[in-house]
Amino acid sequence: MPAPFAALETRLNSAVLRRLANAEGTLAGVPVSGIFRSPYQVDELTGGVVGSVPEFELASSAVPPAVVGQPLVIGAVTWKVVESMPDGTGLTTLRLRS
Repeated sequence: MPAPFAALETRLNSAVLRRLANAEGTLAGVPVSGIFRSPYQVDELTGGVVGSVPEFELASSAVPPAVVGQPLVIGAVTWKVVESMPDGTGLTTLRLRS
């Protein structure tokens, strides 16, 4: 049985993802839901927009062990996971590349 705080953290993360998830897809062939965002990347020298940094945040328990290099399909777009960043609170942000 998880410690009381760990159980609370799991329930809270589940509630947050149920309310805020804006994307469903498949990660390495397994259905997942989470928060997709694609913030702009700004050139530090010019201040101009040079691209975007797509990310997908989901429950850490839904992330396979060797996720880097795996495909994440959202709608008709297939992304490649290039970095996995667990935040230590039960959520993981995946940095993506098309």
